[in-house]
Amino acid sequence: VQKKHTLGSQPLRAPQIGEVGVYLTGGDQLAFDRIYAIIRVQGNEFRTSTGRGAAPIWDDNNNGAQFPISDPTTDIVILLFDEGSVRNQMCRGRIIIPLTSLFGATNVVGPVAKRYEIYPPADTTIVGSRNEKFRAAVQTVPSSGMNRGALGWLDITTDIELEPGKSLLSLYCMAPHYKRPLKLEDPTSGSAEELAETQLAIMRLQRNMLRIRGAIGVPYILRLPNSVVVMGVWFWICFLAPVSLIPWSIFFLVVMNGFLGKMSRTHGTSPLLGWYVWNEDLPNLDTPGIAELRHIVPTLRAVMGSVQGGVGKLATKLEKSANLWNWSDPRVTIIGLGAGCALCFAMSILLAIFPTNLLLFVWGVLVLVGIHMASAPPTGELQGPQGGARGVLRRHGKMAEETGTPPPQKDPTPVDNFWARVPDENALAHRRICLMETQ
Repeated sequence: VQKKHTLGSQPLRAPQIGEVGVYLTGGDQLAFDRIYAIIRVQGNEFRTSTGRGAAPIWDDNNNGAQFPISDPTTDIVILLFDEGSVRNQMCRGRIIIPLTSLFGATNVVGPVAKRYEIYPPADTTIVGSRNEKFRAAVQTVPSSGMNRGALGWLDITTDIELEPGKSLLSLYCMAPHYKRPLKLEDPTSGSAEELAETQLAIMRLQRNMLRIRGAIGVPYILRLPNSVVVMGVWFWICFLAPVSLIPWSIFFLVVMNGFLGKMSRTHGTSPLLGWYVWNEDLPNLDTPGIAELRHIVPTLRAVMGSVQGGVGKLATKLEKSANLWNWSDPRVTIIGLGAGCALCFAMSILLAIFPTNLLLFVWGVLVLVGIHMASAPPTGELQGPQGGARGVLRRHGKMAEETGTPPPQKDPTPVDNFWARVPDENALAHRRICLMETQ
């Protein structure tokens, strides 16, 4: 089997921030006779020893390994194989563990021993084919599209150790986060929304519209009886509050809306989960729904695909703006609260020292300068149809199509890193499905 599956090993794209240890300790009610696992973390793989029987025990030195990590929001993927089957080179079950589920609010928790449920893969072709692999029902949610019928449980111990001098909160901003090209054959290749929205799919467009509708709903703080508090705060801002305290008042409303959103998530389930979990319910969600839409004029299909991608990007931005404050990821909200307090403090000092009309004038000038700089062509770029920034992107895109390699990406800033780690509804659904918190 080892000859049929070459274990992956690749250097980290970003600097290493620590290590995660993943170890299998036992199992229960397994539907396999002789089971082994391939553990995958950020492209590096390890093959465990073989466990025997319906309740195997791993007590040797080959039950797991330490993996280097460069992204605190990556996943641990465990692919299970039955060595006693004639199809032993094919994946029979899968477990995905988001690293975020192993964190505390502000720090890394010690060794975590937990029991995880195993689910079978979805068939991409015919049953028994060598190409049988996991296929995500939603491309940006690699855990979606499971088949019902658990294959048993595995007891897994995980342990994360960060590099000396590194804190979890700082890594959310400082650890580089690079977008990865989507690989449909790879169950670990969850990627950014805009990288997946490249082909028109009716069901995907419908899902994005549902995301938009959920993201632009009435803010929780404006719903009764919460709106009574808003009326009181608004009266205080308009008639009683000093100008220097207005930023703090607005920030208070934002924080309260996020807290109410957290309470709503605690007592309810996102309707989007119904689109993600079971393969039998929506077996082909991300493929075109009308005979692959081949009868549509290519130009029209490209335009509709662009609209679909734009809707997905807008939904992602709206969802992230809400999830920044509603404690969907405690690390993200804590960083946001710290940045918001610092901004309010600076604005209060400015409002207390300088006249409001002067600050508005300076703000307008800065906005105009920013617009001018953004519209100016980059120096040194070619002009004409193949020139300018768009020409460079077109050349990179053509090169990527011809060579199969993704276009080069610039190094992300701390703000880019942080914003990339603010979860949208796809990311939250993925985390809940991995932990089977679907009810």
